[in-house]
Amino acid sequence: MEDVLPTNPHVSAVFCANDQVALGALQTLAARHLTSKIKLVGFDGAIEATQAIIARQMYATVAQDPFGMAQIGIEEAVRAVKHEGVKRTVNTGNPLVTQRNAEAYLAKVEKKLGGERAVARFMRRGRSARRRAPAPPCAGRSRSGGW
Repeated sequence: MEDVLPTNPHVSAVFCANDQVALGALQTLAARHLTSKIKLVGFDGAIEATQAIIARQMYATVAQDPFGMAQIGIEEAVRAVKHEGVKRTVNTGNPLVTQRNAEAYLAKVEKKLGGERAVARFMRRGRSARRRAPAPPCAGRSRSGGW
């Protein structure tokens, strides 16, 4: 965002391929006091992004439902094992989360994750785990460090 804004001063909206990138863009927009002028849309339906929408910092996110996707995937796998008809295409739904439905969406996600306290523990654990986690080894690198 820091490179985009100076070269494109008339930007009115930004779509990010995931909510983590959108939250990074949000930091730049907030620092420049542009959150009310530029509509920022992410993808994933992350809790942090939904909270930013409720706070009127982000415009929207396209929500994915990993829980629902896994549930439908398992149901379809069971049908396949039983030699029953399996759907060729399955729509798991990707609702657009906006100011209008963000609080209801967040409540639904919190319920799936075990309630507000469970979400708070998850968020704290996720942040601390990200700080402690070592960088993964490069897939192409040998044990000696060469390619």
